[in-house]
Amino acid sequence: MPLDDTPLACFVSTIETGEWQRVGYARLTGGIVFELDDGEAVMTRWRAQVEMLKRAASAAA
Repeated sequence: MPLDDTPLACFVSTIETGEWQRVGYARLTGGIVFELDDGEAVMTRWRAQVEMLKRAASAAA
């Protein structure tokens, strides 16, 4: 899906199937943790990508 002034490839998609995984001996309670080498630069890029994705979602709606 084209999005002006966006350096990312954007796609419109639909999830057709999903999978739930569960084990009796453990459960995820805290999510995923990232350790970033250059946290400020990464967070700046991630924020920009989220904004681009929001614009793409609005354009697709």
